[in-house]
Amino acid sequence: MTEGLMLRGVNSLNYTIARVFPDKRGMVESVPPSLSPDRKASYWIPRHELLKLFSEKAESYANIEMIYGSELRSIDRVGDKVRVRAGNFEKARDFFPDLIVGADGLNSEVRKVCSQWSSDPTSFDPVKMTSPSTGLKYKMIKLPPKFPLGRGEKAKYSEGTQAYAIYSNVKDNKRKGKLGLLPVAQKDAPRTANVIQKDDHVVWRLNDGKEVLGWLEENFPHIPVRDIVSEKEADAFSKEREGRFPAPQYSPRCQISYGNGVRGTCILVGDSLHAFPPDLGQGVNAALEDICDLEDAFSIEGGGAGDSPNIIKNAATRYEEIRAPEAKSLIHIMQIGWPYQYGQDRFREKFW
Repeated sequence: MTEGLMLRGVNSLNYTIARVFPDKRGMVESVPPSLSPDRKASYWIPRHELLKLFSEKAESYANIEMIYGSELRSIDRVGDKVRVRAGNFEKARDFFPDLIVGADGLNSEVRKVCSQWSSDPTSFDPVKMTSPSTGLKYKMIKLPPKFPLGRGEKAKYSEGTQAYAIYSNVKDNKRKGKLGLLPVAQKDAPRTANVIQKDDHVVWRLNDGKEVLGWLEENFPHIPVRDIVSEKEADAFSKEREGRFPAPQYSPRCQISYGNGVRGTCILVGDSLHAFPPDLGQGVNAALEDICDLEDAFSIEGGGAGDSPNIIKNAATRYEEIRAPEAKSLIHIMQIGWPYQYGQDRFREKFW
């Protein structure tokens, strides 16, 4: 998959950040600081491209069946097996797996099932920590693949492999905006600008496209807003439901087997095990590390004697021994990583 990632992503060692100011500074380009001269490259890749990469890889295996448009309906016991029922409202399908991997996000249904199976249900209750970025709201507004970063004939145009931060001309913190764009490798792909603000910001009370365009023009008079954002896209932004950064949190336990002679083990990975704001961009990386440790656990336990259910249970136990303390440590890092980067508190940002 590394080759596909290299083709569809932007190398972290080979991109720049351009800051676009409304004053005489104009556009200032800089190279992101390197934490280590010997570090390996990481890659910026849009979520939909990464999901496409995963699905294409999975579909290349003859023994993997991909099922789309299917939702988890229930997990229960049938005899000496665990039944997973999934499907849509018209048709459901039953599965009887030895292993269930819960990669179903912050409000994980699989984690709730783990809690029901456990003699200590609270051991699967997420432990929530504090962070200055918790509760910030966000939306994304769609921009064209290339757009002018200034006014006039000499204005430079955006480049896909470059990250941008477009700063506001407004002083009032409840009206002031900032647009953040991550790099993309696809030259003809639309760009998305992140709008991240506190709950009391005016942007969450804009009712239609005209009000959105008015707010953008007020904040960014140094770029030709109406040449970049159509009223249709602005209206879509106003109607879109905003997201909210979660509190950094982790589940103390990350696996459980049904027991009592019943075949069935649940394992948690990704946001179902640990969730946090995107301050350090480690959500996908942490989930992939979960999978790597899970693979290692199976490699070790799979070499021993025993039938498949016992191997799964032993591997799950080993996985928990590795990942549970890692998840806890990860969440503590997320509390202090870079929580003031969104400009929600300029005073504290200067002391961070």
